[in-house]
Formats: sequence, C-alpha cells, structure tokens
Amino acid sequence: MFAEALSQSTFGGFIMTVFRCTDVGGQPALAPRARQWRATGQYLRRVITGETISAVAVTEPDAGSDVAGIRTRAERAGDGWVLNGSKMFITNGVHADVYFVAAR
Repeated sequence: MFAEALSQSTFGGFIMTVFRCTDVGGQPALAPRARQWRATGQYLRRVITGETISAVAVTEPDAGSDVAGIRTRAERAGDGWVLNGSKMFITNGVHADVYFVAAR
C-alpha cells in the first residue's frame, strides 16, 4: 500500500529517496541468515519506519557490484567479526546509522 501511495507522486526523486532509506536496509534484514538479528528487533523496526537510515556496502574496486566476485572477507573474532577488504560507492554511506556489508 505504501508503494502504491508513493506511485501517485509526480516527483520520482522523492520516491527513490524514501525507498533508498527503507528498502535498502530492509531487504538484507529479511534474508534467511538474518534470523537471529531479526529476533532481537534491534534495528529492523527502526529501518522500516525510517527512524534509522541503512546502507548497503557491496561494490568493490575490482569486482564492481558483482556479489559473486566480492573479495571482502568476514572472520569470527570472539563475539564479533573482523572484515578485511574494501568497498566503494556505498548506498546511503554518508547518512547511514547501520551498514550491511557484503562479505564472504
């Protein structure tokens, strides 16, 4: 319903801004592997309502936006993760409160 209501706007930039702020972070959070993260409710509700701006870091200097070709690695380190690699052109990167980083 939200998308349908937005479709009535004659200003496409507004629609893209809204979806970039809500859907960019909402989709990775709905992935099957994000089950534990969703269960905490820590960010998802705020991303969906727009209270929290999310970013998606996929694009790499040598792989572009080809997710199958990414080289960034994620390794467990205690209770967290260590990321090794580089990203560029991060959607919402300048404004985000939470980041989804594509890694192997």
